Amino acid sequence: MNVTSGVKLLGFGLLTWLLPFLLAIPPFYSQGGEPLYDIFLIKSVLLVFSTALGTFLILIYIRGRTRPVRPGRCPARRRVAPDQLGA
Repeated sequence: MNVTSGVKLLGFGLLTWLLPFLLAIPPFYSQGGEPLYDIFLIKSVLLVFSTALGTFLILIYIRGRTRPVRPGRCPARRRVAPDQLGA
């Protein structure tokens, strides 16, 4: 991993952590700090938002690679004989 790739990955990780917090404060809590909605609804919305954001940023990171990964080709994959599975 080169330096620019590492910085990009670190920045994406920071965004994945920071943006849900920024989303949560204004619409879900009152000025006094009390939740305006059920706490489980707030957690669910933030979880879905974080997952969608993380997936989007991972796709951006993977598409920006210089050497794309070909579908169906995994260098760590090897065939396992049925007798090795304990069957």
